[in-house]
Amino acid sequence: PHMALDKLPESTPVHKMDKPGDAWRCHMSGVGGMGIGVVGAIMVRAGHKQGYKVVFSDKKGLAIRNGGVYSQLTFVKEGSEVRVQGSGEEGAGGAASAALGTAYPTTGHIPYGRADLLLAIDCLEGTRAVDPRESFRVATKERTAAVVNLHKQPTVKTLLGQEDFDPEKLRQEIYAHCREDLSYSKNLSKLCEERLGSKQYVNIMILGVAYQLGLIPVGAHSIAWAIKDTIRRDHRKNLKAFNIGRKLALEPRALPNRPEAVTWEQVVTSKSKILRKTRLRGRTWANRYEGLVHSTIRAMKDLPGQTKYDIALRIYDLLQYQDHKLARRYADLVRGVYKRDSAARQFAATSAAVFSLAKLMLIKDEVYVSYLLTRYEKKQRDIAKYGVDTSNGDRLVYKHHTKPELGIGKWKFRLNISTRDWQLKVVSKFKFLRKLPGWHTRENLFREWYVGLLERVPMDTEDNYARAVAALRAPEAVTGYREIRYPKQDACVREVEAILVGKPVAPADAPAAVEMRLNRDAQPAEQEAPTHAS
Repeated sequence: PHMALDKLPESTPVHKMDKPGDAWRCHMSGVGGMGIGVVGAIMVRAGHKQGYKVVFSDKKGLAIRNGGVYSQLTFVKEGSEVRVQGSGEEGAGGAASAALGTAYPTTGHIPYGRADLLLAIDCLEGTRAVDPRESFRVATKERTAAVVNLHKQPTVKTLLGQEDFDPEKLRQEIYAHCREDLSYSKNLSKLCEERLGSKQYVNIMILGVAYQLGLIPVGAHSIAWAIKDTIRRDHRKNLKAFNIGRKLALEPRALPNRPEAVTWEQVVTSKSKILRKTRLRGRTWANRYEGLVHSTIRAMKDLPGQTKYDIALRIYDLLQYQDHKLARRYADLVRGVYKRDSAARQFAATSAAVFSLAKLMLIKDEVYVSYLLTRYEKKQRDIAKYGVDTSNGDRLVYKHHTKPELGIGKWKFRLNISTRDWQLKVVSKFKFLRKLPGWHTRENLFREWYVGLLERVPMDTEDNYARAVAALRAPEAVTGYREIRYPKQDACVREVEAILVGKPVAPADAPAAVEMRLNRDAQPAEQEAPTHAS
């Protein structure tokens, strides 16, 4: 809505059609179902509207990936009859037609290497058109401009795992046989699906790109008229796709792919916006988050970029899980490992602690699962995944099938219920439940055992450092539901104890050793529990 598509300037054609007999040739390539025939029909109508003589040839294909389709057309500038002084009108016209007739092509097929534009709606089929081994090669380095859609449409053999191809390498191959200064390439199918709800408009969008680059010698009015005349039912959305393509040619970043955060600074910016948008007193939450991340990274400035990224993300998760006090505790514990670590070892122990500690602190209790199922980020992913056009009034309706288990002291209740979004959002606010006695006791003990481990692991020698890294990474294997996770927790403690002492713990004695270790290491942390749970 903010692209100002009604204020696009007319393009300046690169290929001049000034003299009678001037010809312009275009090869459009794709596969069945991509709308090659529709684009061909639009171009034929636009050429006639502009006053050209138009000849064309279509090659149809099966509506599956094996069915290659192409369309070739030629615009020719026709001349008016010339009156020759002293000759009859019929003779003069005949002479003019004869003089100009030799320049008119007699077939819709493009001669070898004589295309002025290659419109590759499918990049693999577009590459076939520049292959010197093919008899119908249409492109040459001196003459042909290319507009390429970099979407990867897999072949049958690609789906079977027998062959594969890289769209970027195909783009390089096309550019090697075309005029790179006049060429354009982008994954336009992805943009169409994200912004217009379907890939089916890519053929019209790529037409808009080619027009605005001056690669099609017709006016925008002629093409718009041709789109309306060819696509009667849904011409408005197709006109929008055409104009978006024009805008992309003028400003390549006017409609970028939605970028993923790749640095910790981008994570902070993105998550701060979400906190402001979704939280009551969101500005306060965002400021606390930004301040905590910046102070933590500043204190650990020598960490690798990926570890800083992970820290920024984990602090945000812990903030949403409970509050800034829990997030600060996490940051302080990681900082303690960092002080004992070294750049010479690439901070491997710190990186292991960053991941494992957050994993154990983010206990997937019923409150947290309710948050995960209703969080803002999930809804945005679902909107993109299912092509929901919220500006058109579309909306998502969720029905969650969950089996929450509630444990209060010795009593445990497992419910098999279906819930709506609003119900889970209410449950996600019940963080006070984490203060109840017996609430996920084993997970809490396991977490506090790991907190104690952060200070116990030795890092003074190379051998001890390797053991420390292995011990700090051990909780990565603890996954699954309670019935599966609890035995893994016990096995993890046995494994860590074996790593630290240099010999395995006997399986028969393991449960008692585990329980002793968990209870012993949990005692100092119990005094801090009210702080991070409040």
